[in-house]
Amino acid sequence: MLHHIEDCQVLIPEHIKVDCSLLSIAKKLKLVQTGAGFDNVDIDACTQYGIWAANAAGVNAQAVAEHVMALILSYYKNIPFLDSFMKNRIDENELQI
Repeated sequence: MLHHIEDCQVLIPEHIKVDCSLLSIAKKLKLVQTGAGFDNVDIDACTQYGIWAANAAGVNAQAVAEHVMALILSYYKNIPFLDSFMKNRIDENELQI
């Protein structure tokens, strides 16, 4: 993969470490764009090479909050068990609500 990095202007890393060894190969790189964090990006190395590093912090905050509320409601209303009951026709004697 490293031979492809040489000509990249923008890098969107997922499971690779962006450090001096990678940046020294990426002669045309101008931007490293991540999703929500910089865990795999050496910001100091990017600064040293004059490469911008950006992320999309908070972009999914509302969706995560909505998902948490949906899971709480699902747990409170016992939806997973009732869904299984309806799909598998559990004996009514096993139903404990």
